[in-house]
Amino acid sequence: GRSWVGSIKGYNDKSLGQIMSNSFQDLNGNWIYNGKRVINHYRSNTGATLITQVNPADFPTGSEWNNLLSNIEKGIFSEIKNNPETGPAEIDINAYIDQPNFGKNLLADRSYATIIGNTVQVTVVLHNLIIYDNPDGTFTFNADIEIVLSDWFGVSESDFADIDMATIFAGSSLTAFWILQHQRGYKPFINEYHLKTSISNATN
Repeated sequence: GRSWVGSIKGYNDKSLGQIMSNSFQDLNGNWIYNGKRVINHYRSNTGATLITQVNPADFPTGSEWNNLLSNIEKGIFSEIKNNPETGPAEIDINAYIDQPNFGKNLLADRSYATIIGNTVQVTVVLHNLIIYDNPDGTFTFNADIEIVLSDWFGVSESDFADIDMATIFAGSSLTAFWILQHQRGYKPFINEYHLKTSISNATN
């Protein structure tokens, strides 16, 4: 990381910002999903939490997202099965889920790999959970869920040490990010993505 910093540390803030922005655009200069909004928020230097309500068309699609949904479904199933007297409002499935690391697969989820990478926290809130008891003793459930992906939009030394696809791709962009934060006083912030969807399952 030090050699990278040394190569561009003399650049002004505007030039560093342009270098940083490169990772948030494709090869044709088009912004990846939410990239421009996140960069502009960083440039504002307020340090305030940025909340994005994600449309279904912009949901992630890779294995990390699919595993998260699968674990949520399994968590609801387990809570209903193991605690049949528990009311829907009392079910907490956050213990069943792992924090997705979108940086593992840059090609599957370019935007999420670049902007979020390894999530800091994932919270799942259930709404309108309905349980249907079947005559054969099985049950079906339907629920609306809100998934909150929280990330610290900042850069540290560990980002250079823990190399994944997103880090390799970022290169000088990540270095510019580090200089702006650690040497020019730009504030990191909490970046939250709110994704609302529905989930259901039929047991045997």
